[in-house]
Amino acid sequence: MTGPRDRSAPWMAVPALAVVAAVVLVPSLLAVWRSLERRDLVSQEAGFAGGANYAELAHDSRALASAGRSLLFAGVTVPIEAVLGLSLALLLAVPFRGRGPMRAVMLVPWVLPSAIMAMAWALVFHDSYGPFGDLLARAGLAERGVAWLGRPVSAFLCAAAADVWKTTPFVAVILLAGLQTIPRDLYDAIEVDGGGPWHRFRHVTLPLLRPYLAVAISFRAIQALGVFDLLWVLTKGGPAGATETLALYLYTVVYRYGRIGYGSALTVALASLMLLAGLGLSALIRRRR
Repeated sequence: MTGPRDRSAPWMAVPALAVVAAVVLVPSLLAVWRSLERRDLVSQEAGFAGGANYAELAHDSRALASAGRSLLFAGVTVPIEAVLGLSLALLLAVPFRGRGPMRAVMLVPWVLPSAIMAMAWALVFHDSYGPFGDLLARAGLAERGVAWLGRPVSAFLCAAAADVWKTTPFVAVILLAGLQTIPRDLYDAIEVDGGGPWHRFRHVTLPLLRPYLAVAISFRAIQALGVFDLLWVLTKGGPAGATETLALYLYTVVYRYGRIGYGSALTVALASLMLLAGLGLSALIRRRR
């Protein structure tokens, strides 16, 4: 009875592997192949280009600037989300009245569609009737009628704030799940030895949460590097390209200029950047002191 069951177990993974191949592997290989071609829908050029698209990418100042903004966006948002998500998870791990409903409410920003959420934030930051500018004006911190989404620095920061608001609950949920796995005996042992809250956090909570932090931060870094819908609805990459990430530039290259081959090279570059960032962050966080 045991032998046949063990031999058939690997075959049970075949449907899942087929789905992964159809959804991930085949499109990825197709994108790599397209990146080696010269396909231009406007000029009707077509043919094998070899590494010409990648050579152009290496000298494309707009692409390099967009990649830098993608890295900057991830570098600004992910650490804030990690700190806020950890704080929120620690708060919701403590028993108190109404904890269950608060956990449910916390997920609302995460489950909202990004496009709908971005439209709401566009209204919040609107220069004429947005509550953000009105509150700052009432507090004497800014003038009325400031175009927050019309200035390069403020537009970038507003987009980052919207992303932090939406995705912090994701980090909190991952870390909250990790907190549930930590044995209470470890905290009791620290208390017996005279350790306070900081010692419990430093020597028990944080080390045992490291794998969960690696998962949450890696996922968020990958998503932040490839962010599109939020920025497209909120700023469309403006003003003056201040919020144009590599994903937005890729969209422009393919759907506005019709350059399928070069757009595929940008896709491969973006995917490689996301993969390296995810693997690097995961290895860095998991590494023991």
